[in-house]
Amino acid sequence: SEASKYTTADPVELADDLRKIADLGTEFVSMEVSSHALDQDRVSGLDFEVAAFTNLTLDHLDYHKTMEAYAAAKQKLFHQVPERGFAVLNGDDHYGSYMADGCKGKVYTFGQNIHLPYRLRINSNTASGLSLSVNSLPVESPLVGEFNAYNVAQAFLICTSLGFEPEDVAEALKTAKGAPGRLDRVTIDSENPYPHVFVDYAHTPDALEKVSSTLHAARQPHQQLVIVFGCGGDRDRSKRPVMGKIAETYGDRVIVTSDNPRTEDPETIIDEIYTGMDHPEEAERISDRRKAIVHAITSSNNDDLVLIAGKGHEDYQEINGKRHPFDDRKIAKEAIKTRDSHHLNTEEG
Repeated sequence: SEASKYTTADPVELADDLRKIADLGTEFVSMEVSSHALDQDRVSGLDFEVAAFTNLTLDHLDYHKTMEAYAAAKQKLFHQVPERGFAVLNGDDHYGSYMADGCKGKVYTFGQNIHLPYRLRINSNTASGLSLSVNSLPVESPLVGEFNAYNVAQAFLICTSLGFEPEDVAEALKTAKGAPGRLDRVTIDSENPYPHVFVDYAHTPDALEKVSSTLHAARQPHQQLVIVFGCGGDRDRSKRPVMGKIAETYGDRVIVTSDNPRTEDPETIIDEIYTGMDHPEEAERISDRRKAIVHAITSSNNDDLVLIAGKGHEDYQEINGKRHPFDDRKIAKEAIKTRDSHHLNTEEG
């Protein structure tokens, strides 16, 4: 794998990458195409066998200025689908039908609306995963949340449109993980029960609310949602109390810690987070992020949900202008193993 500074590379880098991939004998390439890339013609000249649309939210308006311009940029992707190709569209989104305008390929429109040609049903949504069906064909996934149900259904329709057998696609989706650092489930090989632990990149109010509300909705009455989060230093201070309020709203337990404090005092950042809470005295304050993660996992019940938010796939923590090796996922695994060994010692004792 090679890093790129853009979601969608510039035309020269993209062409070079695709050439390398083709030379390796790869038959399929899946790529995210940003609205910026479409507007700037970075992918002009490419035919997309399948183009997919999930949804459109208030985002990137600093660039596009209006939702209409944002949608028009996204629509350009579907104009690059040839007649032999396919478009898979979320029909529950307001802009779903708009994306189909001018598309030469076959259109698959899906969603929970009963009038759509491809019906999505969410049968269960728990911390263990999703059970859904697409036109009555059952699909299971380890991913969590309604938005992931749409992602899974879309992946299913993309693969079947390309000619893969529906049963084979459903079988593959049973073990397909999501993107690193995005509601990333942390697991270890153990016969003993341990909490459902998720690491997520959410470091803005909107993102924290989305992931917190997703897990809150997935938890059962006997389960608690434990939220571990902080806010970055030398960044927008106004979001700190807002994120404190969000964590308090959705979390049964809240542990406030450090994110990337950069050049700021972590304790001062936490003080500002606390100002947004109605009951700051009920939140736990552990500024050392490693200790906060370990405490959250080791003090939770077997079936609780633990959300570690803010850093996701990042493998560093920036303190006083220096980056130190730090990976939430690795620390969470260590904490689960510590909990696991304690469980074994208790059993043997």
